[in-house]
Amino acid sequence: MISCLIDTNVVFSALYKPQSPSGIVIYLGIIDKIRMYSTEHVRDEIKVVLVEKLDYSNEEVRRLLLAISVEWIPQTDYKDEMKKFEKILSSDADRSLLACAKILGIPIISRDKDFQSEQVKRIAKVFTPQQFITFLLKNNIITRNEINKIIEDIKKYELLFGI
Repeated sequence: MISCLIDTNVVFSALYKPQSPSGIVIYLGIIDKIRMYSTEHVRDEIKVVLVEKLDYSNEEVRRLLLAISVEWIPQTDYKDEMKKFEKILSSDADRSLLACAKILGIPIISRDKDFQSEQVKRIAKVFTPQQFITFLLKNNIITRNEINKIIEDIKKYELLFGI
């Protein structure tokens, strides 16, 4: 199973538009087609936005973080490596992802333009959600029929839950 690191913006894009490439990536993790990781810095960033800007309760945040099937990497695993990227990326969450990508040798999935710099790309493989789906299709990790089924499933959930 292929593993990847998920950025904050992928989670929020999936919440906003579940049928988007970000939504499909998150759904692939939920159904165990891919293994998704992220960092405690990203998790904390998600929590802050959900509580302070979107008025989620702590219980709603807890359930959402469980539902998206991301394995959260503790700061102790990457904080020393993270310091090396202070001149490349300004955000702690972004630096934490880059550190983990380097340590684990797995790609970052992000829509963040800061990850598109040549400096970052020399350190880690970075995909947008659409590029990652294309990679999965080209490498026969998933099929076009599976993607179509996922989109149909998401549509059903949207109708069922009024999303």
